[in-house]
Amino acid sequence: MSRTTHSRIVVAVIAALSSYAQFGVTTSLGDVARALGHPGTSSSLVAEAGLSGSQLGVGLALVRGASLFALFFAARADRAGRWPVIRWTAIVGLLATAVAAASPSYWFFVACFALGRPFLSATSALLTVVTTETSRTRERVGHLAVLAAATGAGAGLAALVHSILKSSNGFRWQFASAGLAILIAAPLTHRRSDPTLSEEHPARLGRVEHEWRRRLWAAGLVVAALSAISGPANGFTFVYGENVLHFTPARVTLVLVASSVSGLGGLLLAHQVGRRGSRALGVALGFLVTVVGSVVAYSGSRPGFVVGYLIGVGAAGFVTPLLGAMSTEI
Repeated sequence: MSRTTHSRIVVAVIAALSSYAQFGVTTSLGDVARALGHPGTSSSLVAEAGLSGSQLGVGLALVRGASLFALFFAARADRAGRWPVIRWTAIVGLLATAVAAASPSYWFFVACFALGRPFLSATSALLTVVTTETSRTRERVGHLAVLAAATGAGAGLAALVHSILKSSNGFRWQFASAGLAILIAAPLTHRRSDPTLSEEHPARLGRVEHEWRRRLWAAGLVVAALSAISGPANGFTFVYGENVLHFTPARVTLVLVASSVSGLGGLLLAHQVGRRGSRALGVALGFLVTVVGSVVAYSGSRPGFVVGYLIGVGAAGFVTPLLGAMSTEI
């Protein structure tokens, strides 16, 4: 096995582990709300989910908002090196997830994931950077598609574990398993060498050349818009599907298997679009499909939820590598 191939495998494994930990807050939110909240017998959201919509929303907002602190950790990679920073951010993020297994309350659960999210977000961002720096322009979207597939595999594994451990305290075992992930991540990231980079235009935090600022703002606005739509839609997926629509774990597993097919289709399509050079148009199309998928998923019916979820996963698989290539190339 060549050194490059081995490096890409390591990147994919770390991406999957990071995604597994991050997606835990989505898959387990319904179980956490029931176990640590106050479910009832009426038809209200508090009775069905265990917590009010405002409590769930504020909790998810705190976890996602904490990702902003990933900027400080990721910026360290320009001075300390890519892999040393990836190593300790991955370990700290996974450790915070494992600590959430002992959550005595909902807000302790939120605090643990809010603490770990910046580290795991920095890990994901730096893995994208490493992939970009070690791939040629024409092949870049394809390599980023593989990275996105690994990320999706980690999220899918989290959902599968959630379905298998479906019980009142199943989420605690799922969080605790992040501790086992540390045993995989630590040796894989030990003493890895960084890509050789040109120092002609060294990066500085907060400083972007004038000619690239317009593209940077455009990419940033697209990411913000996508997050504003996909964040709440994805965050409430399992709460809505299991606690409100009352899907059984077996049906959830079937939906997840089907979503892997739609996600793979999105990745393959993104690879073809990326090779033809029409990345901006592809991102715009993916954005519209994401909106449609979110509307359909929360239309109130079980078939609509399944169809909308599959559309959303496919759109995410399509947009992620294209947008990743656009942003990192700036």
